[in-house]
Amino acid sequence: MYLIGLKHTGKSSIAPALAARYGRPHLDTDAIVQELDRAAEGSLRTVRDIYRDDGSERFRQLERAACRLTAERTDNPVVATGGGICDNPEALDAISNGLLVHLVDTYETLVERVLWRGIPAFLDTNDERIARERFHTLYERRLAQYERIAHITVRLDGLSVNAAIEAVAAAVEEHNRGR
Repeated sequence: MYLIGLKHTGKSSIAPALAARYGRPHLDTDAIVQELDRAAEGSLRTVRDIYRDDGSERFRQLERAACRLTAERTDNPVVATGGGICDNPEALDAISNGLLVHLVDTYETLVERVLWRGIPAFLDTNDERIARERFHTLYERRLAQYERIAHITVRLDGLSVNAAIEAVAAAVEEHNRGR
């Protein structure tokens, strides 16, 4: 099971709870990216730092490797993916045999979360107004991409983390009953 969706939709918060609920391991592709980078570079950096310092192509290479590693597992992990995985076709291909659960929240909620710790490098500006516009464009485009590939979509607008976990679990269980 792969949780997909835009940055800050709660994938990394929800995945461990779902894993515990279903007795499965939990993985996070961003954490795997960090470990792969540390193995190559010798120090642990944040995903933000890897993207900013090394560029999008190196980040995408690490993300592809992380997705392949998760897909090779035989213990059915619940995996939180990075928010931009929809822009990495090889990474998507690696996870295509899993159940893709798309988590959605409003633009307003996500833009505030994205900008909370400063403007991230992927928005390529230092101007907050421009960052908000660019994130809106990105939000609309990625939302459509995720909708096309998802097996399940769960709207989390205004839900607490616990309520979001319950909503995702209910959607997964309903999906599984319908198989």
